[in-house]
Amino acid sequence: MKSILLLTFGILTLSCSSFYEFSSKTEEKEMFRTFKMPIGKDTIDFNAYNDYYHDTINLDVVYITVKELNQLKKSTVKSAKNQQILFLHNDTPYYLNVIGYYYPDLLWNEIKNPKFEYQPISLTTGKGYKYEFNEKQIADFYVPHSAGILRFLAIGNPEWSEINPERFEKEIDFVFYVINSKYFREKLKEN
Repeated sequence: MKSILLLTFGILTLSCSSFYEFSSKTEEKEMFRTFKMPIGKDTIDFNAYNDYYHDTINLDVVYITVKELNQLKKSTVKSAKNQQILFLHNDTPYYLNVIGYYYPDLLWNEIKNPKFEYQPISLTTGKGYKYEFNEKQIADFYVPHSAGILRFLAIGNPEWSEINPERFEKEIDFVFYVINSKYFREKLKEN
């Protein structure tokens, strides 16, 4: 009887865990904070504004459910083997939720286009997609790292997608293409 109770408790604990229960070491800089992401024996850095945080959760500004996140993850990658390496959010409603994953054995050709309407993002090393999912603006980036793939999902506030959709683009531009340009460089568009 005791072993059944322990087993039931263990299953409930694992099934109720959330993607936003995440911690990471940080390094404060003047204008932004660097989040240290452990990947195997490596540690890589992801930069975000100083007011993005990872250690205190305000569920009112987590814009996606576990079910929606699982649907997004499976929409392009069938591999279940992944490691969450980042979760960031902010109390200000026009900032992003950023969730990072590392797929250790994923091959580039195993990443499929989303099954819904999307706009491709051409990166010098990697690729990405912009799309709407359940009225949320999403940017979905894939970058090769070591023997696997880094994946970053940026989720915008669904209440702001109608009011100020440009705000999502500004956040993506700064957080990804400016202060994390070592991973995310857009290809120049040819005229």
